[in-house]
Amino acid sequence: MSRKITVCSLAIVALLVVNGCVLGASGTGAPTGLTTEVRSSSEILLTWDRQEDADAFRVERKDGEGAPFREVGVTAPLATGHLNTGLSLGATYTWRVRACVADRCSRYSEEVSAATHET
Repeated sequence: MSRKITVCSLAIVALLVVNGCVLGASGTGAPTGLTTEVRSSSEILLTWDRQEDADAFRVERKDGEGAPFREVGVTAPLATGHLNTGLSLGATYTWRVRACVADRCSRYSEEVSAATHET
């Protein structure tokens, strides 16, 4: 019996590797395609690829080198972006996003950075 369970577990891992997707605790993959667009001297729009299986996306931002990440927004299902407002002119920010289903979230996306400037 335990040999059969081990084989099933290995088959699931192989399927995840073949599909090229590492799943988090939520069962959904991390958001992909993160980009930034400076909208004004105090606003940056963060966008990502559409993901059908998430209930929400948790957006975290780091305000400068060495600062910790903190949550700055939670989006609605099927959201593909988050507008960060109230930013300081000339400051550099870094973001990461997780897709969530109920109270369980994926791994973090890749990080993206941008600096505000006069538009």
